[in-house]
Amino acid sequence: AIRAALLETASGRWDADYTVVAKMLVKGGYPDAVIRLGHEMTCLCQPWSAVGNGDAYVAAFRRVHDVMAAAAPKLRFDWNAARIGFTPWGAGAYPGDAYVDIISMDVYYEPWKGDKAPYGPDVWAKNYARILTDHLNFAKSRGKPVAYPEWAVGAVDEPAFVADMHRWMSSLPKSGPGRLVYASYFNMGDPTYDLAGYPASAAMYRSLFGA
Repeated sequence: AIRAALLETASGRWDADYTVVAKMLVKGGYPDAVIRLGHEMTCLCQPWSAVGNGDAYVAAFRRVHDVMAAAAPKLRFDWNAARIGFTPWGAGAYPGDAYVDIISMDVYYEPWKGDKAPYGPDVWAKNYARILTDHLNFAKSRGKPVAYPEWAVGAVDEPAFVADMHRWMSSLPKSGPGRLVYASYFNMGDPTYDLAGYPASAAMYRSLFGA
């Protein structure tokens, strides 16, 4: 079903809808908006997953990019992966430098989804720094900047993760490939992610990011 939907998009089935969206962005005063198209494609959590469908995902991404860019040529396209699955599936889902302006990743510390060990330097090094490094190196190899559109602690108050993410972002190049374009803490109202429910993490965030 996922592959069929991707190929349907690649065939042009939804071109008119994407054209409308692009024109509405221009009309609304956002001609250079960042489009995070087909986000988190490296995990099975999305109905456009590129896991086992890299070629179909690429075809769909390129089609939508071209349709939207024709209607709004100043739009910027963010190719966004999940931390989970990036190393094995990311490169095969890359649509090409002409179609991508930003290479981004969503990063969560969610022990209930697999990080069973207590958080610490070993968990960060194995499950985060290693993958973030793979992602950064890929972006550098393509001459692109990076972004973290979604990052957060989930269902746990873990200020050390917030500190590690700040340290990581601070270590990125200040210019050129691999530089940080933007980052957004996923502070939605859901209690799983609402930073107000994690006082130690919230305090750490405010002390390091100044918000």
